[in-house]
Amino acid sequence: MFQRALQALESDSSRATILVSVVGAALVAAWTSWLFCGSLPVYAVSTQARIEVVPGPFPVQAAVRGRLTAIHAEMGDEVAEGALLFELDSATEQLALKSAERRLSALRLELAPLRRKASAVSDATARQREAARVSGLQAEARLAEIKATEGYLEHSSRSVSTLAQMGAIAALEEKKASSELESIIAARRASQIEVVRKGLEMRLGNADRQADLADIEHEIAAREGLCAELEVSIEALEHDIARRTVRAPGAGRVGELAKLQLGAWVEAGDRLASIIPPGSFQIVAQLEPDAALGRIHANLPSRVHLDGFPWTQFGMIEGRVLRTGSEVRDGLIRVNLSIDRINPVIPLQHGLPGVAEILVEETTPAEQILRSLSRYP
Repeated sequence: MFQRALQALESDSSRATILVSVVGAALVAAWTSWLFCGSLPVYAVSTQARIEVVPGPFPVQAAVRGRLTAIHAEMGDEVAEGALLFELDSATEQLALKSAERRLSALRLELAPLRRKASAVSDATARQREAARVSGLQAEARLAEIKATEGYLEHSSRSVSTLAQMGAIAALEEKKASSELESIIAARRASQIEVVRKGLEMRLGNADRQADLADIEHEIAAREGLCAELEVSIEALEHDIARRTVRAPGAGRVGELAKLQLGAWVEAGDRLASIIPPGSFQIVAQLEPDAALGRIHANLPSRVHLDGFPWTQFGMIEGRVLRTGSEVRDGLIRVNLSIDRINPVIPLQHGLPGVAEILVEETTPAEQILRSLSRYP
C-alpha cells in the first residue's frame, strides 16, 4: 500500500515537471518571438509644448521711453485695431504743441490784414497807373493841339508881317500877331514840360508803390515761412505725442498684459501686452535637436497631453506634424503640430501648456534593448 502511494507520487511529480517544462518552453518561445518580431512605438518627447493661435499673437510694444500715465486694457478684453491700450507721459510735448499752435494762430491773424493790404496796394497801383496813363494822354493831346495852333499862328504871323511891310495893315496888327505867336510858343513849351513831368510822375509813383508792395510781400513771406516752420514743428510734436500712445496693432483679445503700475517707467521696445487675433489653433512643441533633426518630418502622428487635464480623464490631443524648424533657437527645435482630435471639454485657448509626443518609428524590443545598451560603453 505504501509502495503504491510512493509510485503514484513519483508519477504525478513527473507529469508536473513535464507540464512546467512545456509551459516554460512556450513562454520562452512567445517572449523570444515578441522580442525579435514584436513592434514597439518610439516617440520623440518635447521639452515643452503649448497651444498657439494662427496667425500668432501681435506683440504690443512701447515705441519710446516714458512714464506710464494710463492703462486702458485688461486681460481678456476684446479690442479693435487701433484701440488705445496705454498712454505714456506727454505733458511736455502737449505744452509745446499748444504754444506752437497759439503762435501759428497769431501769425495767421497777422497775415490776413497784410494780404488785404497787399491786395489794396496792388489795386491802387493799377488804378493810379491807369490814371497817370490817361493824364499823360491828355497832356499829349493838349500839346498836339497847341502845336497845331502854333503852326497856324506862325503862318498867320508871316502873312501879317508881309502885309504890314506893304502897308496894307497897321503895324499894331503885326505886333498883335507876333505877340500871339510868342504866347502859343510859350504854351507849347509848357505843354512839352507837362508831358515830360507826367511821365516822370507816373514812373516815380509806380516805383514807390512797387517798393511799398515789395515791403508788404516781404513781411508776408517772412510770416508764411514762420508758419511753415511751426506747421512742421506741430506735425513733429503730434507724431511724438502719437508715439506715446500705445494702440492695438490688430483686432483680437488681450492675451498677455505686463504687470505695470501707473507711474512705472517704460523703456522703448518693452513688451506691454499681446493681442491674440481670431484664427485657428495648433500645437507648437520644442524638442531637443538630437531628438528632432533627421527624425521628425511632416505627417508623422502626434499626441499631446495638457497640463491640468490628466490624459487618463480627458484623453490626449491627436494630430500630425505640420512642419519642422531647420534651425536651432535657444537650444531647441520648433515643431508645429495640427489638432485633429480633441476632447470637447478641453478649451482651445492660446498658451495652454503640455507635453507633445511624436511617433518617429516602430522597432522590435530587441532593437530597443540593443540601442539602450549601445548608449553605455
